[in-house]
Amino acid sequence: MIKPAVKAAEKLCLTGVKVLVAEDFDINQAVIINMLEKLGATVNCVENGLLVLNALDKQAYDIILMDCHMPEMDGFEATTAVRARSSSDSKTPIIAVTADAMKEDQEKCLAIGMNGYIAKPFKSEDLSRAILPWLNASVAGKNEGEQLIINQQYFLEQRQAVGEIFSEIVKGYINGLSEAVTEIKHALKNDDLLRVSDVAHRIKGASGSMGADALFETLGMLEKLAKTNAHIDAKTIEKLEHIVDLTIKKLSNS
Repeated sequence: MIKPAVKAAEKLCLTGVKVLVAEDFDINQAVIINMLEKLGATVNCVENGLLVLNALDKQAYDIILMDCHMPEMDGFEATTAVRARSSSDSKTPIIAVTADAMKEDQEKCLAIGMNGYIAKPFKSEDLSRAILPWLNASVAGKNEGEQLIINQQYFLEQRQAVGEIFSEIVKGYINGLSEAVTEIKHALKNDDLLRVSDVAHRIKGASGSMGADALFETLGMLEKLAKTNAHIDAKTIEKLEHIVDLTIKKLSNS
């Protein structure tokens, strides 16, 4: 299979996104702020978990990038405190930024309420791919033209490689997306996380073949949540449905 290429336009995919970064080491601060600003994001950086809570008191953010190990209040304590808040910011997506790549560390991040994780060191495209699936509908809608919903270069290469039958494959994929979402919702209703993981994994693979990058990342995150028995809330499913709708729209016009 041809490896999906990252489009040059992807550097703009975080335009208008407000990111709160929690990182105590100044070198890491400079690197991540620079990456995010080049991606188009608006960034506020704080040094510990207590300052995360103070920042949330002053304004809302679209996403939080949380270092796990910080002084005064670490990322785990801060995430627990954010999730316990009674205000709407308790639902703000939180991505762990960690140098720990061990499976148990990743599972701990998900178990305490983080939405995902990204391991240091990382590239700017890793950041955008980690953030995009968790943007709320209003931001996603604002950036719809800039999101890498369908990697057109990869899609065209696949169509050329497969030939005339590719259009029928695309139709079958589109028809299967809505059925997959329904199947995932039914499995969640029955607390069948194994089924959720299986369906997400299956459709993730098909999405990769279509160049449906945003959906590929979203399903990958859903699969991880299901495999670790982490809580999958209504907002996660709403996000899945939203990206499925955008994917169908893009493919239908391709």
